[in-house]
Amino acid sequence: MAYDRIVTACDRSANAAKDKTPGWRQTFHDETVRAQNILMELTSVLQVEHRDAEVAEMSQRLSALYRFVTDQLVRANVEKNAKHLGPARSTIDGLRDAWVTSVLER
Repeated sequence: MAYDRIVTACDRSANAAKDKTPGWRQTFHDETVRAQNILMELTSVLQVEHRDAEVAEMSQRLSALYRFVTDQLVRANVEKNAKHLGPARSTIDGLRDAWVTSVLER
């Protein structure tokens, strides 16, 4: 659900930038910040120092991906430019797809 909400936020930001209706900058800002906040929550539960090396490694890799996506969202928000939303959205799409696949394989 968190990944879905991040994708939705990216889409809403991109649509606001494309349509440029009154208040679009605020919508763009609100949605990119919402996605950033979700990523902060996801990052906060990662166990990068877990005693199981595989868990720690997976957490570190996810942390790096979350940091990349957050950086793209911040750039998009500062510049009010949707071009940075594409890499953020596609990264989260990939993570969401991997999660769904892993759950279905259980």
